[in-house]
This record gives sequence, structure tokens and C-alpha cells, in this order.
Amino acid sequence: MSRPSLRALTGIRFLAAYHVVLFHCTDWVHWTNPWARSFVGSGYVAVSLFFVLSGFILTYTHCGEEPPKPIALRPFYVSRFARIYPVYAVGLLLMAPFFVVAHLRKGDLTNLAVEGLAVLTLIQAHFPRIALAWNVPAWSLSAEAFFYLVFPLLAPIVVRSRTGVAVGTAILAWTFSVGACILYITVQPDGVPVSTSEVIGFWINLLKYSPILRLPDFVIGIVAGRLFLDRRVRTALAPHAPWMSFAVAGLVLAVLVTAERIPYVMLHNGLLSPLFAVLVIALAFGTGPLARALSIKVMGTLGEASYSLYILHLPLLILTLTAMKRLLGAPAAGYAFVIAFQIAIVLLSVVCFRQIEIPMRDRVRDALLRGGARRIVKSAA
Repeated sequence: MSRPSLRALTGIRFLAAYHVVLFHCTDWVHWTNPWARSFVGSGYVAVSLFFVLSGFILTYTHCGEEPPKPIALRPFYVSRFARIYPVYAVGLLLMAPFFVVAHLRKGDLTNLAVEGLAVLTLIQAHFPRIALAWNVPAWSLSAEAFFYLVFPLLAPIVVRSRTGVAVGTAILAWTFSVGACILYITVQPDGVPVSTSEVIGFWINLLKYSPILRLPDFVIGIVAGRLFLDRRVRTALAPHAPWMSFAVAGLVLAVLVTAERIPYVMLHNGLLSPLFAVLVIALAFGTGPLARALSIKVMGTLGEASYSLYILHLPLLILTLTAMKRLLGAPAAGYAFVIAFQIAIVLLSVVCFRQIEIPMRDRVRDALLRGGARRIVKSAA
């Protein structure tokens, strides 16, 4: 059964995706303003918000019936595959020349085959050395694929649990996530005393990208969805939703503009996930100025296109810089290029959503499902 759209959550997806774009597509490292540098330099935090949102939305969509019913596995997995893979494949196609040529120049055919197969099958994030292969943002889709795999098992357990047990599950998940970061900081297995977004090593890659170690964000999202579906919790929170959304958004912003003072791996790996969960619940009510601002039509359009923006922005940046270097003899530089490029990729993401993502999603579903199962998937997508 189709459930009402939570428009504010669609809008905030665009802000999260655009935060990642700023992180990848600006020269924030050399900015002199510490607040701006910290905010843009913490763009990786948006992925934790995506994971929390994913757990919340899937729970809201698939677990809202009373009494709870088992999730139909085939329609669920087909809907998820049809939702993410077509645009995922477009991103890989755009990056394929760079990925293939880089390996061919090294004569590295074995790794080309291994990494290529891992990325195509969405399992690269399970292997720290190749987690960022082919298209860097694709690692998070590898993690999402794992989350989708376990969701039909985890979500019904959480939804059927008592409120205290559900909240305790979220606390345990967050404690595990933060504890793993503290352990890494204490032991320093990569031999680096201070970790930053520039550090690359086996153990830090494992910590940052492993689907199992990032699962707590998703579990926290499931718990948030379970709480929102609880009528008693919803009734108690509804009057407070407007100020909650403002307060939590302000607190998150305050953390991000001072991010340089916070241990990098902790901020990267879900330190803010409990705040994100509260923010998502508050915005889901759709009340208050912040939720209404995120619910306007333009934000809805940009939010729907946010997945295309997230997956395609880095391949398009690399293609654009390569083309301009060959045409002009030097890399593009300056704020004019940065602003023009960002406007262009936002517009292209909307085009991609309408002309590629929606048609291909429907075609994939039609190819993999028939009759009633197809109708179920369309209502739940």
C-alpha cells in the first residue's frame, strides 16, 4: 500500500547531496575562513544522513501496516535494484575510460578484472583496498546494497519490538560505531597519529567504507522509522516537531562549522547519526517553517534528482576538467568555473532523473516482474 510522501525529507536529500558536491568540487582545503572550510570540508558527513534516511524511508514504506506483515522479498529486491542500478551504471560508464586506461597503462589486467567485477556487482565496499574503485561515490551504493539485503530481516524485528528495546537497539548501534572509531584512534593501526580525509590505509578504509561497520547508521534510521510509525510516539512528538527541526538543524550546523576540531573518523562514521535521526523524524511531520521550506516544489524536484547528482557529479567533473585541459591547455580554475559547473550538474541531474532514472527504473521493473508483483513494487518505490 502506498503511503503519503514525506516531502520535507525529499528536499533535505538535495541539501545532503549538494554538500557532497561542494566537498568534491571546490578547493576548500585552501580557504582561509575556518568556518566555511570546516563546513564544506565535512561534506562526507552527508553520507551518514543518507544512510539514516534510507533506513527511515524503507521502514516507513514497507513496515507501516498493522498488524506488520512479512516483506515480500522478490518485489522488494527488484524495486531496490531498479531504483539504484540504472544511474549507478551511467556513472560507471562515464568513468570507464579513465578506469580502464589507468589499469591498461600499468598492464594490470588482473586487478582491472577483479575491481571491475566487484564494482559491477556492488560488493567493492567489503574490500578496503578497492572500496573507492572506478567511481568514488559508488562505495556508498555498495553499502546500501548490503543494507537492502539485510533490511527484510532486521526491520520487522525492530518494528515489532517495544519502544524501549528499539531505542536501546539504536543506542547500541551508535555505541558500536563510535567505539570502533575510538579503537582506531587509540591503536593507530595505519601508523597515522591524526587522520584526515586525505589519509588512505587499509584499516581506515575498512572503518570508513565497510558495510558492516556502517550498518549502525542504517539501523538508527530503521529505529527512527519505527518510532515515527508508533502512534503514541507520533502523538507525543507532533506538537514539538517545528522547534525540534530548527534546534537539531542548528546544532548540526554548529558541529559542521567547527568540524576541524572533531576527530575525523568519528565525524565520518556516524557521530551525528542520532541527531540526524531526530531531524528526520521532526521533518517527517511536515510542520514548521523549515519543513515547509524543504517541501516547496523546487526542492522536491531537486530532491528527487539528488541520487543522480550524487552519483554523477564526480565523473562529470573529471570529464569536464579533462576536456578543458585538452581544449585550453590548462585545467579550468576560478570561482566562475566552479559556480557554472555546479549549476550545470544540478540541471543535468534533473534531466537524468526524468529522462534516464524514471524510464529505466520502470523498464527494469517491468522486465523482472509480472502482473500483481509489478503493481506492488510500483506502489512501494
